[in-house]
Amino acid sequence: MQKGYNNVLDIPFVIEERLKYGYTTRRNPKRKLELLKNQTLSESNFKLWALIGRVNHSIILARQKELNQYHIPVRQYQVLRTIQELGSMATLTQVAKSVERKVHVISKQAVSMEKDGLIRRIKNTPKTTF
Repeated sequence: MQKGYNNVLDIPFVIEERLKYGYTTRRNPKRKLELLKNQTLSESNFKLWALIGRVNHSIILARQKELNQYHIPVRQYQVLRTIQELGSMATLTQVAKSVERKVHVISKQAVSMEKDGLIRRIKNTPKTTF
């Protein structure tokens, strides 16, 4: 089997080769590989996806330049804005869902932000609020 695929367009070749030699993975049985064989990523969709990625990256860089004067990273700003939108009783779970992160990531970030004096966490059962 060929190693080091360079291109997303190699995917149909990889699938065909796996089927030919009987390679499967625990999560992708042969049937899924057969279905994937008939699917390809169209060039126009890939170009759109790449463009969205570049625009998103440019926006984040511009926002970071604005926030550098306050020494606040973009992700902390995103959490602060989310807390502002959710209100003073925002929970870690609500914030995590809103910013599309896992709760333990937001929890660690909240500890750091509390040390920096950006937020104050309030212990409240059953969930912690800001």
